[in-house]
This record gives sequence, structure tokens and C-alpha cells, in this order.
Amino acid sequence: MCFNYLRGALNGNSVFSYERYLTPLLSVQAEIGLTYWSLSENISLGIFDEKLSFDSPFKLGYSTGAGLRIYPKKQEMEGFYINPAYRYVRYNFQVSDSDLGETYERIHLNDTYVTVGYQLHIRRISLDYYTGGGVRFAHKSSQQSSGNSLTTEHYKSLIPLIAFGFRIGYYF
Repeated sequence: MCFNYLRGALNGNSVFSYERYLTPLLSVQAEIGLTYWSLSENISLGIFDEKLSFDSPFKLGYSTGAGLRIYPKKQEMEGFYINPAYRYVRYNFQVSDSDLGETYERIHLNDTYVTVGYQLHIRRISLDYYTGGGVRFAHKSSQQSSGNSLTTEHYKSLIPLIAFGFRIGYYF
């Protein structure tokens, strides 16, 4: 079981992951997490909204993902690996403005990527460094209510994804 510190600090997505040994060559990884305020995700989508600030109330969202790790040297979840993976992330925001009314925003991210990494075990502690890339389909929906009117906007984009990180875990 691992916790990704770097991802939580940079993009407001604290993730716990679990890796399960299948064969000396393969393992599967599943992750689940909570999302909260993320300036880096908002900017990286090219949809920065000046109404959202660090003071904006956010509602918890969630993330989930899965991957297949391939260890070419058959070292049973240790050493160099290749990891094709998929991740879904959802951010939720609520902004109140006396002139504009209430705005509810949701950002949905669908990531498909491949990372290469190195996992090292020291006693029962797992250290995992990785980097890679892929594509991200981003969808932002915004609903603004003012008086009796409701306005809905959608923004969709397909952008490149750069993935990197560091996990610390415990194995049993």
C-alpha cells in the first residue's frame, strides 16, 4: 500500500494505491483518492477561472485508477517497471458572488498514460519513483444560478499529460 505525497501536494489529489503480485513479471495496481482545491489542475487545463481563488469553497471530489505493471527482469515487484494505466479524477467547486449568484463547477479528467519507474524495497518500506506521459481528456462543466435563471457551460479538451511522482509504501 502506497501514498503519493507529490501528487497530493501539487494537484490536490491525495491517493492511496495498492499493488498486487500476479507473477514475477506482472502485478496490478489500483488507486483511490480524494480531491480538493487544485490551482495546478485549473491552470494546466487552460481554463483558469478568475472567480476561483484559494478562498473558494470546494467540495471533496474523488479519483480512481488502475494499471498493469510489467517488471521485465521478473523481480517480483522490485526494480525497473513499465506501467500502462488509466485514471479518472473529479474536482468540485462552489463559488458565491453577490453580483453573479452561485456557481457550481466540476472538472472531470480521464487520463490514459504509460509510466516507467523503479521500485526499491528497504526492509518493509517501498520507495517508488516514476515518470511518463499520455493524454488527458478534460471536461469542465459550470452551472451558474442567478435569481430564476440557470446557465450551463461546458468546456472540453484533449491535452498531453506529463506524469511524474514518488510513492512511499509498506509491503506485507
